[in-house]
Amino acid sequence: MDCEVGTNNDDYDGTNQMIGIELVNEKGNTVNHVGIIFLPTGSAGRRCNAQEIKQAICNQLIAGLSNIRLLTKEGWTVLKEQETQLQLGNILNENQVIKIRRAFDKPRIGIVNSTGTAQGFVFCNNDICLHELRQIMNNQIPHIQVFHFIDNNDWPVSAEQESKLTIPDVLINQQIKIHMIGHEMVKVSTFSGDTFPPHQSPTKIRRLSSKSLTFVRHKDKMRSNCRQPVDSTDGSNDKKQLLISYVRAEAAQHALNLKNNLVQQGFSVYLDVHEIKTGSDWQDSLNEAVSGCQVFIPLVTPRYGETQWTNREVKLADVLGKYILPVNFLTYWPPKSLAIQFATTQFIPWKTLEQIENEKMLGFHDKIEDITLWDLQYVQNAAFEISNRVAGLEHRLQKRPTLRSYASILPDTEELEFVKSPREGRPLIVVCAHPNDLCFVKNTLQPLLEKQEYEVTCTAKSDVMNHEANADTQIIDDNLSQSLCNEYQLLRSLTQDTNVALQMTETELEIYQGIQHKIDEAGLAIFVLSKSFAMCNFARAMVFYCEQRKRVVPLKIEEFPMPGWLSMLIGTNTYEDVGRKDWETSLVRSIERKLNTTLQSPCQDENKISKGIQKLKASLPENFFVYISGGTKFYCSKSQGLCRALGKQLAMLDDVAIVTGGFYGTGETVSSSFYEEREALQKDTSTWHVLPEMDESDHSKRSRQNADGTFRAVPYGNTLFSGQSVRERETIISRLFDVCILIEGGPGAAHEAEQFAWNDHVVIPLKSTGGAASGKFNVPKQIFQVPGGVNNHDWEALSSETLSANQISQAVFRIINSLKSLKTSSNGHDGYTKSNKTVHTLPNGLPCSQESGNTEIITDDMRC
Repeated sequence: MDCEVGTNNDDYDGTNQMIGIELVNEKGNTVNHVGIIFLPTGSAGRRCNAQEIKQAICNQLIAGLSNIRLLTKEGWTVLKEQETQLQLGNILNENQVIKIRRAFDKPRIGIVNSTGTAQGFVFCNNDICLHELRQIMNNQIPHIQVFHFIDNNDWPVSAEQESKLTIPDVLINQQIKIHMIGHEMVKVSTFSGDTFPPHQSPTKIRRLSSKSLTFVRHKDKMRSNCRQPVDSTDGSNDKKQLLISYVRAEAAQHALNLKNNLVQQGFSVYLDVHEIKTGSDWQDSLNEAVSGCQVFIPLVTPRYGETQWTNREVKLADVLGKYILPVNFLTYWPPKSLAIQFATTQFIPWKTLEQIENEKMLGFHDKIEDITLWDLQYVQNAAFEISNRVAGLEHRLQKRPTLRSYASILPDTEELEFVKSPREGRPLIVVCAHPNDLCFVKNTLQPLLEKQEYEVTCTAKSDVMNHEANADTQIIDDNLSQSLCNEYQLLRSLTQDTNVALQMTETELEIYQGIQHKIDEAGLAIFVLSKSFAMCNFARAMVFYCEQRKRVVPLKIEEFPMPGWLSMLIGTNTYEDVGRKDWETSLVRSIERKLNTTLQSPCQDENKISKGIQKLKASLPENFFVYISGGTKFYCSKSQGLCRALGKQLAMLDDVAIVTGGFYGTGETVSSSFYEEREALQKDTSTWHVLPEMDESDHSKRSRQNADGTFRAVPYGNTLFSGQSVRERETIISRLFDVCILIEGGPGAAHEAEQFAWNDHVVIPLKSTGGAASGKFNVPKQIFQVPGGVNNHDWEALSSETLSANQISQAVFRIINSLKSLKTSSNGHDGYTKSNKTVHTLPNGLPCSQESGNTEIITDDMRC
């Protein structure tokens, strides 16, 4: 071996000595015998300094050891600036070995829990305070979230003390000890996805027998024949014991983590992203999954029940008599949209009171209600509690009234025919009204219905809504919901046992249960629409409870601005109106049609929408689509220029294409600009237009509509026709496409934004253009929340009054590109088909179409 170190010294005699090199870790333990090097013997070798020796190691051994630190023979690390001051005798031990350690830009520090189990390591400088170290640990070791430090005296460090202590105060042997808060400590070896931990194969997972989960509730007594045993064998087509339901944008990762923990405990768990195959009909898959499961687990986040699919899933589970065990992420109970269904339902809190108090003690006040962060130890706690609840199901059954009337979300099976059959005696109609409208109900509506020989009950009557026998009415509005919220907060602060059903007052329970019983027994519900009704949270709960369960006839009794959630659920063109001359006759006919089960049902309407989606899908390439909604006229001075700039900017993306709704205004301006720019670039225009086949209303001033109600093709791009009306086309579009750009717009555009939000899709509102895009016309507030994966500065640019049209369009360009990139990164792992469409769930829950490819922009009719 060639040796150059020390050979220029006058006393070098030409002989060399062999020295071993060992690689050690931060604890000083030898992890590898690297090899040997040769240094001069005698005084020439002894005068070699550490810097020269390190250079010899790098020259004579592999290049990968260039970034190293030498250790003294006592085991101390030699800093770079100390190397010229130390000689061979300081670093060569009695075994003729020099020990080295890998060098990093920043020291590597190990993290262990209080039992000594390694949790990971971080790279950081030793001079930072513990508060800064906590942030670094949260970023570099994400499974460690809730903990406190233990100093080198073995004393716990409080949150207030972290800014006063530095790493040397807690460092022992290049390790920092922490105490992790939670019933279970997180192990680095925890597996994820559908893989299994070492030495444990899928066939050895303990499966709970279906017998241990099978039970009969009061609702089930007359439909026992339809109960199917759960197949505990593996396979995507097998029925699962547990089903997890969730809002993708809020809880997609939480659902995956919870499933992993439940599978570890031996359960078979249904999660849509793993079960529904590409090309499958989502509605059929949903019916089969909910029918086959025995326990239904909804993750109740703020929007749960307020998106189309969670709304349907939880109702179907309830009507089928499934045991429902919610995990509650809210600070109140029950959730507003599911207040009637969940009033007496026991829930599992996402965090226990003990965990919340520990977070307060550690100063993590900003994390207490941040539902985007569900630490793995909390997930484990929830899974453990679910397991305990399931084990005792036979002793924890809740009695519920039997549903003996039409429920449109039920599968069409003979076993469930009794649920759709009418009650004995006269047809029962429940009138859902606000107490302020009770005079209209008593003096006008009820006599009209009783004249037709219907039995009538009203939710606003004193026998249901007031426990005081002598009171005439009881107004139940936001005050009731607020009282429930306050009571829940009080319970959380006073009791250690949050794993119990919310203890409402006896009066509140009677109200909820009484109204629920009336609605369940009725064959039809009439909503008395008024300003008071629209502003009432309890009325909202009744609408959500009836929707998809009951045949419904909305009756408008006064003019008022209809909230988006209400028009979205009932449709602005489907209600009866007392302002019309023949409203009584029209109402009676509408009721007769609804109660006639031989006529077209909502199930048939749903099938019609599904067929429309499939037909449109077959005509379009399987690409990522962006839908543009807005006004058919320009009211903001900057909107037209912004639309043209946006079209040109999006045309620069090679994998972007366009389709419009065929109406004038924002959609046509964006799409024509895009089309022209693509032609100039000699690229595929990929411009499409989706119009309804016809509409009885006159849209001739806003579109190319013929006198007979049909529509002409748009003169550029490809024109497709879908739906028998503008409203039906909107329903299809909002289910099929994942992203909507909203520019200006009136009530119609606001309704479309509500439809997209209802379908858990992304809306990009250009707030600076005003109208619905700025929040007017009761547009849903959630559309203004920044989607996951999108840059905050780009999102803020949508509201800017000072940025130019080009700057705003560039921000939209980056937002679209981010969403598209997230879709590509999903790699098809989370593919599933909701609304008869193959969708992929991105890491943040954002839905997107099957497979990456061309991004397509689609516009609606842009109605004002």
